[in-house]
Amino acid sequence: MKSKMLAFIGLMALVLLPAVALASSGETTPSVTGPTADAGPDQGLNEGTTVILDASGSSGEGLFYSWTQTAGSPVQLSNSESQRPAFGAPEVDAEGEVLTFELTVTDSADRTDTDTVSIRVSNEPQLEADAGPDQEVYEGAAVTLGGSGFFGDIQSYSWTQTAGTSVWLSDPTVPRPTFTAPEVGAKGEVLAFQLTVTYFAVTVGPPVWNTVQITDTDTAYIRVLDLSQFRANAGPDQVIYEVTSVTLDGSRSSGDIESYSWTQTAGTPVGLSDTTSPKPTFVAPEVGIEGEVLTFELTVSDSETTDKDTVLIRVVDTSQLKANAGPDQWVDKGATVTLDASGSSGLIQSCSWTQTAGTSVWLSDDTSSRPTFAAPEVGVEGEALDFELTVTDNEHMTDTDTVRIHVNQEKPSSSDDGGGSCFIATAAPGSGKASYGSNRPGFAMPIVNLAFALGCVILLALVRRAD
Repeated sequence: MKSKMLAFIGLMALVLLPAVALASSGETTPSVTGPTADAGPDQGLNEGTTVILDASGSSGEGLFYSWTQTAGSPVQLSNSESQRPAFGAPEVDAEGEVLTFELTVTDSADRTDTDTVSIRVSNEPQLEADAGPDQEVYEGAAVTLGGSGFFGDIQSYSWTQTAGTSVWLSDPTVPRPTFTAPEVGAKGEVLAFQLTVTYFAVTVGPPVWNTVQITDTDTAYIRVLDLSQFRANAGPDQVIYEVTSVTLDGSRSSGDIESYSWTQTAGTPVGLSDTTSPKPTFVAPEVGIEGEVLTFELTVSDSETTDKDTVLIRVVDTSQLKANAGPDQWVDKGATVTLDASGSSGLIQSCSWTQTAGTSVWLSDDTSSRPTFAAPEVGVEGEALDFELTVTDNEHMTDTDTVRIHVNQEKPSSSDDGGGSCFIATAAPGSGKASYGSNRPGFAMPIVNLAFALGCVILLALVRRAD
């Protein structure tokens, strides 16, 4: 009887000791619930915009992310293993296109889940209203408003007067209506007219077909002058290159003008074509690298009075046209990079960016002074991308500069397990990988194995003693 009791005690030790070991390790039984993938909401946007996929709504422990495009025109993700990769929406035709991406998440126990997101890329018109330039007219003059619309099939125009003495527009629904400037006082008056342009766009299905109204507005200001107001106007200040033809303009002077007279008051002397003309010309002199300002005074006269105005002509050295593509940059893969030509100098009319080295990327606008792109995925050693900037002035002269963008892998994060912990390596069945540390999955297994072995030894000893 005693031997049976001892055998029973040994058997209980064999069963209970592993459970006690598990409880003492501070760990709980792993959850049987796997990860949940969430690829984010479907999106609708226009071609040429930057799209960000978003898996931040996914749940699970130690998630690993993997994005795969499953439909649509191929695009390049900034990092297919990032939680929030980016890409540039491709150009599409009038019917638009749907791009589909599948997200796969894997947790620390190698369990997976998938989700899909659709990105609808549209080819909607970029609408821009243009009410025309501001104008300065005399009372009683016929005025034409100059409305137009850019980058869109304008389907309706609507003009509304928002300030000044009310006038009658010939037709407020046409691009270029006319009116007669009203009588004003000695100080004149400013009339304001707002143009609204409208386009009705159809977003393409199936399953859903929608009509979207797109509008844009712009305002034109018309300054009406009193006919009796006598005023000299030497025209706007100008910036021009050396050895180019310049025209002075006093034609905007007002009143009953009987004579014009131009006099140069500062700068290297030049010869005016006709000092008594409202619009004389001259050739800008050669200047040094710092340039030079020429000053001209216009005097207008009638039978009783005179008035004067001054204009400044800044002459620039042609060698001042300099392209500046900005400083080299060091960025992480997946980051949004901004190229910057704002440091360029000269009478720049246009700029153009060209990639000359490295993994090809998509620039948001290669004619912008500050285009952007998403840094591509690169190898362990990183990669250098080179971009050449070309600037062109109003004389069709050009200059170039290059900038290098260094794209490096994301820096690996370091962890501190804390001093004094006991680290035991174990391998999960079939994984071929060991895990370390008392606070990591797998540490409880050595304790359970030790407890099981101890129970067996106790049971064997009790049985032998009983015999």
